[in-house]
Amino acid sequence: ESITLSFKSCIIMKSFLFLAFNTLILLENLAVGFSDEASKFDGNTDRKALLALKSQIYETERLALESWNESIPFCKWRGVTCGRKHK
Repeated sequence: ESITLSFKSCIIMKSFLFLAFNTLILLENLAVGFSDEASKFDGNTDRKALLALKSQIYETERLALESWNESIPFCKWRGVTCGRKHK
């Protein structure tokens, strides 16, 4: 039964991350249309948002997000896909 719970937890976490990333993309696209500041992109806001998201996930579930840290660029974090403006 613990394997089933772990599998269910994994599916829930993946679904949550999928929805969170899509929300970030939507908000980013809206910001581009409404703000000149969006053209001055440095990636810091996205990195901070991803780290804030990570902090809200249960510690036992954070193993999938081990690469989400300051040692590598956030576009290389596991599960993160960056668009043209991030590269």
